[in-house]
Amino acid sequence: MKETKYEDVGLTANRQPSYSHSYTEVNNVNDYLFMTHTYEGSGGYRDGAYLVPFAREAWYENRKTFSTYRNYIKPIIDAMITPVFSNPISRELIRGDARYNKFIENSDNRGNSLTSIIQEAVKYARLHGVSFIVMDNMSDTADMTLQQQIDERILPYLYIQTADSVANYATDKFNKLTEISFKGQESIGDEKYVTIVTWSANFYIKEWYDGDKFIRAESFQHDLGILPIIPVMNDSTSSYLPTPPMYSLAKLNLGLYNKDSELRDQERAQAFSVFYIQHDTNNSNLTIGPHNAISLPVTPDLNITPGYASPDSSVLKHIMDSCQKYIDSIYASAEQHGISVQATSGIEQAYKFHSTAQQLKHTARIAHAAEIGIVKVLSAYLSVDIEVTIKYTTEYTPYYDNLTIDEAQKALEMNLPNSAKVELKKALVGKLLNHLETEELNIIHQDIEDMVQISGVAA
Repeated sequence: MKETKYEDVGLTANRQPSYSHSYTEVNNVNDYLFMTHTYEGSGGYRDGAYLVPFAREAWYENRKTFSTYRNYIKPIIDAMITPVFSNPISRELIRGDARYNKFIENSDNRGNSLTSIIQEAVKYARLHGVSFIVMDNMSDTADMTLQQQIDERILPYLYIQTADSVANYATDKFNKLTEISFKGQESIGDEKYVTIVTWSANFYIKEWYDGDKFIRAESFQHDLGILPIIPVMNDSTSSYLPTPPMYSLAKLNLGLYNKDSELRDQERAQAFSVFYIQHDTNNSNLTIGPHNAISLPVTPDLNITPGYASPDSSVLKHIMDSCQKYIDSIYASAEQHGISVQATSGIEQAYKFHSTAQQLKHTARIAHAAEIGIVKVLSAYLSVDIEVTIKYTTEYTPYYDNLTIDEAQKALEMNLPNSAKVELKKALVGKLLNHLETEELNIIHQDIEDMVQISGVAA
């Protein structure tokens, strides 16, 4: 077996440092693309380009190779979405034909169901603030029978365009989307071209560019009378290109990524003590590591006791404390977005993220609105008035913190005024029964007030 030497992997102590840094300034990255990278752990997280170099950092490229990414955005977003789509979705066809049933089984002509398409679109709506479902048609079906369209799946199909692909859009005076263009890429032979696809209520235009140079265009008159684009919006009152709702949380995750990298770098650079000893040996070419020593020259007027040179441990502790502060800030921000963080016991502590019932209901409303839009566009493509009853569950298992419940129970046993106990009971009921609608909670809150008034009169 060949012995690997430090020189083979570039770890010798006398290697030449490089102060040229190749990194990505995140403020120059599209906001939506940055959010996708943070969710997926891709882009600058995967290749280390989101790590900011120190002012005098010599081996930045080495630090990029051993840095790891702790992803908190993904479990937070997933906690808002997964429980909604873990329950069955009821779709009852009231008016229409069998093409609708075929469509929901295979909505993208690749075998993916409508539920899976909606879930993906809602994920990006939660992550970016908006996503767009495009409905296109296979071909002219005028000469095909209804059964042929079903058997051969010659039906409209869906695909998702994320917010970072939007090139331009237009709205009417009511802020309703009337036209939208998406930017993409297309390869023709060995050449790659930029494409701009524009949709309106009556036409479709596709343009090809070589850089900024226009190459050609093609258009199609679909005459649907409505825009075949379904915006899936986290907030229906915002613009069609909003600021991502969790952008600040993603920046915290980026900060933690950099802090973790700095901690690992300092561990590698300083965590190993070096043994030193006076020895009558030339050590000018010595490679320093945890398995060798520094040989100091022997001189008549200097007597050094052998020992270990160790770094200041307070440096690592400071960075570790700073990392924990970032994590605490991420958890606090998640709480503000309706996500509770639960620590689980075990040999290695892990964390689970739980969404409040209100957040899950909001996700269900986003998905339901998207489906209603899809049915409307599908009706126009098929020239059939389709009516469907769509129901997402609104009953979600409430999550609460046992410690909070215990503390509330102790507080109720204290000699507090009735007004304080009323408010405490309202807060407790709201936490335990957060799966109820606001109107139902208001009724319970009124019952609590009535009970206190009755007990007060009786006393």
